[in-house]
Amino acid sequence: MTTGGEKVLRIHLSDGDLARVHLAREPDPIWETLLSLHHLTSPRRGLRVFAQWRQTALANLAGQRLTGSVRMLSALAPSSAGYWPDFLTPDASARGLEAALDELRATPRPRLRRELLRLTKTHPLPAWAQDLASGDPSRTEEVATALQLAHRTIISRTGQEQPGPPTPTEHYGRASCAIAVYTGCSTPFVP
Repeated sequence: MTTGGEKVLRIHLSDGDLARVHLAREPDPIWETLLSLHHLTSPRRGLRVFAQWRQTALANLAGQRLTGSVRMLSALAPSSAGYWPDFLTPDASARGLEAALDELRATPRPRLRRELLRLTKTHPLPAWAQDLASGDPSRTEEVATALQLAHRTIISRTGQEQPGPPTPTEHYGRASCAIAVYTGCSTPFVP
């Protein structure tokens, strides 16, 4: 469905469906990283509440010389795409970033090729993606390293001297707590 130029996914749940819904205890580190990169690289500037985070995150990425990593991840998971290769968001992500990166590194060659081929139907890929599609372990490691470095720089902020502005996850966590208090929910999402 499209409303005002934006794509909207509407899901209808019965009472029984809703009773079976389980929320993750914490955000998925890979999704959080890729969606944050979309927020940083999208031509739209996003919500003003994230302006300070955006400025700090972009400066941190540049300061860490991670623009190449950002370009690599943006080529594989473009913000304008309706599809990204599923190997980028492995199920193991529910067990943490390292488990997700291990699963990504172990992605079988046929799956890499199939999913990258599907992406090329709507978005051209750089020449290096051929190596990734053929299962070159060094390319797979580059993607895993790019995700790890981007996550450390813009999500976990490990090793930063100053805490910096709240990340989108922290903003959503606060909103979740407020909603939980308002609705009487006993288990809000807390980052």
